[in-house]
Amino acid sequence: MNSKSTHVKELFISKLYHLMKKNRSSKVKKIAVIVLIALILWILWQFYEFTMLVFSRQNRTYLLRTLLQSAEGVWVFYLFVQLFSQPKKTFEKNMLLSLWLLFGLWYCVQLPLGFASRDPLIFSSPNLLFFQKTLPFLSSFTQYMLLLWGLLGLITLGFYRAKKRWADVDEVFLPALFFLIYQGVYFLARLGPDRLQAQKTSFNQVVYLLLGVLAGTLLFHPKIRKRAIQILDYPYLCLIASVLLLAGTFFFGTAVSGGRKLWYKLGPLTVQPIEGAKILFIFVLAVFLQKHVLTLQKRDLKANLLTLCIICSLLFSVLMLQRDLGPLLVLLAVTLIMFLTVSGRWALFSGAVVMTALGVLISFFSRFPSMVYHRIMDFWDPLHYSGQLTKGLWAQASGGLWGTTPGMSQAYKIPVIESDYLFSLIVAEKGLLGTALFLVVFFVFCFRGFQTSRFLMPASRRDATVILGIFLLFVVQGALIMGGNMAFLPLSGLTLPFVSAGGSSLVINLLAFCFTLALVTSRVRKVAPTGDQP
Repeated sequence: MNSKSTHVKELFISKLYHLMKKNRSSKVKKIAVIVLIALILWILWQFYEFTMLVFSRQNRTYLLRTLLQSAEGVWVFYLFVQLFSQPKKTFEKNMLLSLWLLFGLWYCVQLPLGFASRDPLIFSSPNLLFFQKTLPFLSSFTQYMLLLWGLLGLITLGFYRAKKRWADVDEVFLPALFFLIYQGVYFLARLGPDRLQAQKTSFNQVVYLLLGVLAGTLLFHPKIRKRAIQILDYPYLCLIASVLLLAGTFFFGTAVSGGRKLWYKLGPLTVQPIEGAKILFIFVLAVFLQKHVLTLQKRDLKANLLTLCIICSLLFSVLMLQRDLGPLLVLLAVTLIMFLTVSGRWALFSGAVVMTALGVLISFFSRFPSMVYHRIMDFWDPLHYSGQLTKGLWAQASGGLWGTTPGMSQAYKIPVIESDYLFSLIVAEKGLLGTALFLVVFFVFCFRGFQTSRFLMPASRRDATVILGIFLLFVVQGALIMGGNMAFLPLSGLTLPFVSAGGSSLVINLLAFCFTLALVTSRVRKVAPTGDQP
């Protein structure tokens, strides 16, 4: 009886234990499910709040900025990869089309959205200033950006078709070139609403772009190309023309904004002769160096070295009298680098650099010309000597990694920003990432020029040296203006090639670029580079 009752008791306890264990596991599961559901609901709620915050009226411009800059990064990466590989036949067309569409979002959505977020009462109002009866659902600023974007597309298409027909020698140049041009027009248009005097700057830049493209594409035509290249057969006429262009400003020049007389006034236009003189001087220098390359590589080179010094002094002395030290510094640097490249004489190159540095020091301590002293002091201590550079540095510091987004920074308060300090605006509103992408494209464009020069060397050393000089000019000028904006170098008062405002600079630079394509086309019909070739 006792054993039976004990067995029943044990059986009951065992079943009760299993039942409790089962109930406990089910409760644990239920609690776990409830906790999991609560966690999922919390995550969804946080995601909802984040989404609402991101897509709120105040943050839509930042979200779009991030997406567009990421897409721009993919585009730039693909362009950079093609620099060292064999591009497909449709590469150039696809890159130009995607670039135009990408900048369409920058022009017509991102920039108007940035201004509308900053000043909704002004820039969200449709037809506030002009276009009174067209597209009434869009603001007048958006319509203006649509106009610029459409004009740029037509100009790009025309340039592409002309190049494909008469100068189809490369697939990388054009996408990189138009990236720089689109970027410049974009930031000039961004200045318009904030600076009344800059309202027409972006439109004028597009007009000058059209003039430069029309004049440049004429160089692609076989008959005109042949005649244009013949200018290299008369280097000393080019030298005389460059000197006369600059010296003429002493008698017929005009001043812009009360400065020095460095421009010619032709009706409503003002032309800066130094832009054309720089290219002509590159022609003279390249032809001379290539003609005497064997002599320059030998020890006995006194006669040719003296001739080179006379050639340089003719132009440099005029620039000194004009106190136009920026172009003087650029041409001096290009001359030294080209001399080193052709002759390989490191000792002479080093001596010339030391002599130049001594000349700068003497000019600094003697304060003659005084501009050298002021430029160096602006660079050395901008807080006390240069309010302009200080404002530029503060604007760049506000950009951070992604930038303030276009239209949201205070960089427009920098004086003469449309020409001297446009790079500061790029750093401020596109940040370190956007600036890095810009620098990569500028590198691709210039490095492609050096590849082309190297590729053309066996066919024509003279033409290859001319191309080398033109792209060295772009590199040195770009490095000086970007370094000056970031206080790495003394500011030289130059324009950033293909980017900054300046009709003379843009037209002449486009002509120089088209001249390089004409030189290559005259030697080879199709350049299909791989590796270290262009």
